[in-house]
Amino acid sequence: MNTVDAIMNRKSTRDFDGTRISKEHLNTILKAGMQAPIALAKYDEINLTVVQSEEMLGKIFDGTASFCEKIFGVKKNMNFGAKTMVIISSLNAQGMNYVNAGTIVENMAICATSLNIASLVMGAPMGYISSDESLPSELGIPAGYTPLICVAFGYAKSDEPSKNHEIKVNFV
Repeated sequence: MNTVDAIMNRKSTRDFDGTRISKEHLNTILKAGMQAPIALAKYDEINLTVVQSEEMLGKIFDGTASFCEKIFGVKKNMNFGAKTMVIISSLNAQGMNYVNAGTIVENMAICATSLNIASLVMGAPMGYISSDESLPSELGIPAGYTPLICVAFGYAKSDEPSKNHEIKVNFV
C-alpha cells in the first residue's frame, strides 16, 4: 500500500479480533514512530512503552473505564480487544511535546495501516495511568516522564471503510 492510500484508509478501530501483531510488524511500526519529527531533535525526552501483557492491558482498560466514569459520569468498556498498546511519554509534558507525541502516533498508525494492521489512538488511558501513583513505574515509564497519548494495534474484526472527514479550510 502506498503512503497516500495508507493515510486515506487509516481509521479508528474499536473492535479488534484479539490476535497479537507479529514482532516484525511491531518493530516496523516502532521504527516509523521513531522517524517522526521532534522539536529541537530532543528524541532523548521521549519514551515509548510497549504493553502486550494481557494482565496489564486489562488493568489499563478496566482502570480507564472506571476513571472515565468518575470524571464523565459514564462507564464505557475501553477494552476493544487490542493485544498491543504503545504509550508515548515525555520528560517535559508541555506544548511541543504534545505535538511530538502526535507526530509519533500518526506515523505509527499510518505505518500500521500500510501493513493491514488496525489502530486506535487513545487519550483516556493517560488520565488513568497518570492518576495511579504506582502504574507508571509498573509500566517501566522512566521517572519524571508523563504519559501523553497511546495507540492500540491489532486486526479489525470487520472491514468497515474509513470515514471521509471534513475540516474547514481557508486560504490567505
